[in-house]
Amino acid sequence: MFKHKTKLVLILAVIAFAILMITQGDPFVRSDGFYYYHTAKSIVNEGSFVTEQQPEYWFSTASWAKTIFNDKYVSVASPGTALLNVPALFVAKMLSSHFDFYNDYFIAYNGHTIFDGILLLINATIFFIGALIFIYKTLSLLNFSKKTSIFSIGSVVISSYLLWYVILLPIFTHIYEVFFVSALIYFLLKRNLIGLGISIGFLFLIRPVFLPIILISLMYLTSEYIFKENKIHISKDIAKRFIPVVITLIPFGLVYLLYNYISYGHPLASGYSVTRAETFDFSAFKGLHILVHPQRGWFVYTPIMLFAITGFFVALKKYRKLCLFSLASIFSLVVIYGFWPNWWGGGSFGSRFLLATVPFCCIGLAFLIKFLNNSKYKNYVLIFFILLTIYSGSILLLYRVSPFNTDFVSPMEYFSHQIEIAKSSSSVKDFVSQNINNTQTGSGFMAIVLGRMDYI
Repeated sequence: MFKHKTKLVLILAVIAFAILMITQGDPFVRSDGFYYYHTAKSIVNEGSFVTEQQPEYWFSTASWAKTIFNDKYVSVASPGTALLNVPALFVAKMLSSHFDFYNDYFIAYNGHTIFDGILLLINATIFFIGALIFIYKTLSLLNFSKKTSIFSIGSVVISSYLLWYVILLPIFTHIYEVFFVSALIYFLLKRNLIGLGISIGFLFLIRPVFLPIILISLMYLTSEYIFKENKIHISKDIAKRFIPVVITLIPFGLVYLLYNYISYGHPLASGYSVTRAETFDFSAFKGLHILVHPQRGWFVYTPIMLFAITGFFVALKKYRKLCLFSLASIFSLVVIYGFWPNWWGGGSFGSRFLLATVPFCCIGLAFLIKFLNNSKYKNYVLIFFILLTIYSGSILLLYRVSPFNTDFVSPMEYFSHQIEIAKSSSSVKDFVSQNINNTQTGSGFMAIVLGRMDYI
């Protein structure tokens, strides 16, 4: 019986995702996405990380993403996300040379072809599905039931706003962060050192701020080798065990150094600090703002994450090393971004810098649900978790139709905005029409088919 229910849930999830992608999928590069698009496009077109001639999409590039350094058009961001999108843009280039489908409009409007946009969406979807598979396989390794695994993954992913960075802003780093954090955890538990090395390498190339998580994961691996039956046992060949990881990381290190040298003139340079003097401010810590700020806080927008973290504490006795590894990794991101001047992540909602914690939080929530298995209040708690998921998922949808011209909006303002629209509407059709007119961050495939694209 449960097997059939599981299949039904998965089928409904696939249908829901397909509907969202068809109606809302945005095949345009926008905002910070030009950081990564520029590097990837430079590789595809020029065979280099930079270009010396102004790209045709420069006019549509967000002002803060336009960077000219030493007479070269460069990106301030690390190259990981760009490299992961190179195959997609290479295929898009081949398709564009054979088919002319809205290309004139897209190039005139946003500087790139429709095939670029479509392939970026497909690429993000592949990594999204891959991340879900890695998380599910990790939960299976930890002996969670299918029901608990699916519930935990569904609740955390929907609540996290990760879908926004698959469907509407697919070339942002976040889906790729989640994929490789998911892979890192899985390969760490499996002690697959080649897979672990690849995951570490890409994570660092995507965002070097993941270095603490990388170091914590290596500490976890080391503890697996030296602690035997709660006793320290250091074998003579322990260093040899890490050789596969080291060898795997060499190409990633070379790419990182080469990218910095070509882009900024020094192998250890940082694009943010070299090109626009932007770096961490250690005089002002905003970690608590990241967690509980009333207009951007992680726990305010995504309260289920608080319960996910609680799960690590209830499982601490049985899964001590895994729980400490997870908590330390989550905490490291809060600390790092707490010193970043733009700690809230700019024009977005919730705390997008903590999206990389999604794989950890899926594990934590599963721990908590398993802990409550024998509780007479379990069903009430699950209903509460469902309501929290609906709350966060509703904000995801309402943000799409809420034209607030500020980075700081409390969750309740999204709901009150809808109430005001309802009061001012003369009919249901008018209510829907006002929300459609308020749609932000792209038109979506449906708008293209219906001819409702933004006019040039």
